[in-house]
Amino acid sequence: MKTSRLITFLLTVTGLLVAGYLTLLHYDTRVPLACGKAGIVDCARVLSSPASVVAGLPVALWGLLYFAAALVLRVLAHRQPARFASVIAVMNLAGALAVVFLVYTELYVVGSICLWCTGIHVIVLSIFVIEALDRPGAGAVRSSGHARAQ
Repeated sequence: MKTSRLITFLLTVTGLLVAGYLTLLHYDTRVPLACGKAGIVDCARVLSSPASVVAGLPVALWGLLYFAAALVLRVLAHRQPARFASVIAVMNLAGALAVVFLVYTELYVVGSICLWCTGIHVIVLSIFVIEALDRPGAGAVRSSGHARAQ
């Protein structure tokens, strides 16, 4: 397996686990929130704010669905990468745009950030960058006009 595919697969599994934890937190108040409250960092405030629900579903559940779909696509793409490349690229772009919106919402609407959410944001943006650089033709950009050998 190509190193970048392995990394994005592991990041996707990690994102799925974190989103699963945050979804569980939303639906089961007995689950402890492992996040401190210091300055701008206040996970409880972010996760319980009105902005934490979009279209009737918690943002954490949207994240869980996103990572579950991404995991399925990555498994399917393992054997036929070209067949799923465009779908994965669109999904990565949608995820990156969602991160921009969510970070804005945390900072300017809620007034706090959640470290768990930040972890997910880093994962989504990392996957976006890794796979954008790994797409055909990206080598020319990376090496100033010279395609790299695969």
